[in-house]
Amino acid sequence: MHNNYRRAEYHRVKQNIIPKILRVQKDANNNIQCLLEASNLFAAQLMISFYYTDEDGFEVLIGEGFVKNVQSDQKIQTVLDQPEAGYQNVLDRLANNEDKIIQRIKVKPSIYKK
Repeated sequence: MHNNYRRAEYHRVKQNIIPKILRVQKDANNNIQCLLEASNLFAAQLMISFYYTDEDGFEVLIGEGFVKNVQSDQKIQTVLDQPEAGYQNVLDRLANNEDKIIQRIKVKPSIYKK
């Protein structure tokens, strides 16, 4: 029973962590769509921010978007529809499912101050 509790607690905590990107594709409007792991931090139509961790370890904003759908399997469909100027190379590599770039992108449920 103790193992079941630990397993349940692990899954509960994991649901509150920033999810990883599982897959990327372009939509009909040429926006970047990302499929994320399940997370309780996200809900449909929530505004979100996309960050890239650069070579110096700084997270830089590369775009904004929204949660399009939380699927029945709890995976999260997101859309990056407001890219930041100056990061087209990173965005192109993300759209091409480049694993090295995907690992450096974080999708956060937040609005930032400009």
